[in-house]
Parts: sequence; C-alpha cells; structure tokens
Amino acid sequence: MTNIGNETTPQPTDNPFDRLEKIKNIQGFLPTTYREISEAYALRNGGTDLHLDDILHHQESAQTDDPTKAVISVTNEYVSFFKAARLSLTHLNLLSIDIDDTNNSPGLTLVDATGTTIGYGDLVRFIDLSRLVKDKEITQGEIDPLTVDYFLKPSPQTVAHIMKVLRDLRISDARGIIPLAIDDQYKRALFWHERLDESRGQYLSRPIAEAALRTNIEPEPEN
Repeated sequence: MTNIGNETTPQPTDNPFDRLEKIKNIQGFLPTTYREISEAYALRNGGTDLHLDDILHHQESAQTDDPTKAVISVTNEYVSFFKAARLSLTHLNLLSIDIDDTNNSPGLTLVDATGTTIGYGDLVRFIDLSRLVKDKEITQGEIDPLTVDYFLKPSPQTVAHIMKVLRDLRISDARGIIPLAIDDQYKRALFWHERLDESRGQYLSRPIAEAALRTNIEPEPEN
C-alpha cells in the first residue's frame, strides 16, 4: 500500500491467489485457470479494445512474423471462457434440479442422492477454488484447481478427489452451496460477455466477438 497524504491506494499484485481473491471481490466470480486470472485481472476495469490494441502494438514493435496472431488468439480465449462458463452454468442448473428433487434425509450425501454425475466436476471445482481463495496456498499432495481438468479428461487422481468431496458432502449442505456455484458461473459468463462486447471496438477482434455474441446472445439467468 502507498500513502498519499492521508489517503491509501492499493498497489498491483503479481500473486495469482491475491488476484483470484480481488476478482472474486470485485466481479463476483472465480477464474478457473492461471491464464483466466491474468486476463480477468487485466480487464477488471473494462477497456478490452484498448487492451487488445496494446497487444497488437507490442507485437508490431517486437517485429513478429504476424502481429495479428496474438490479438486473434486472445480474443478466442475470451470466447472460450464465456462458452465454458455457460456450459458450467447449464451443468450446475441441472444438478440443482436433481438436488431439489431429493429429500433432506440425515446423513444423505450428494453422491447417494443424485442419479447423474452431471455438474459434479463443476461443483467440486467451485468448492476447491473457494478454499484456495481462503487458504492462499496449495499444500503438497493437494490438487491445484487452477491446472486440473475436472471435465474432459480428468486424471484418476482428479476423479477420486471429486468423488471423495461429494461423498463427504451432505445433501443438506449441498443445497446451500449450489446457488453460490450457479451465481459464480453466471457472473463469470456475464463478465466475459461484456469483454466480448467491448472487443468489437478492435478491428481484428470484431468478427470473432460478434460471431460469439450472435450464437450466445447473453448468459442464461440463474436457476
């Protein structure tokens, strides 16, 4: 922190866990990878078109073979973040319906109560990221939720971790967590929707952003 007269101004941080917490506090969601943390932190105050222009000018100054590649690649990342959030939102809403259809029997766990594994990875990732914001560290032997694949090709270790967390999670507790996980992904989708909208101000990004926004008009509302 820097003191200016009687005022104190926050200083930038390079610690990804501190950045994760700041994005959660300011934007209301938890980025899911180190790369998403980096971009979300850079864009936390908007100005996506200017950010992309800066990337282009940096590539031009470095005299790279194709300065446009970096801008196109980063814009496509924003599209992937947005679509991933929408997909997780869908999974969590489906899991929420399954939970709502289950009674609150004492000791009943989420795994025992639900008839599908849809949303399992999404929910455990939210639990793991929430813990990471609180603890600010990953101890030896723990899964790093910012690098783990919870969905497409989870490792045996990740699958075992997901099932352990959910076997220990009582259905009564899950009812309190699932709305928070849904809100997290809704706000993540909304954030990247807004960044894509701003990306239309950059001529290289415009067609990519507009194509994504045409097929995904807006984030689905919370269940």
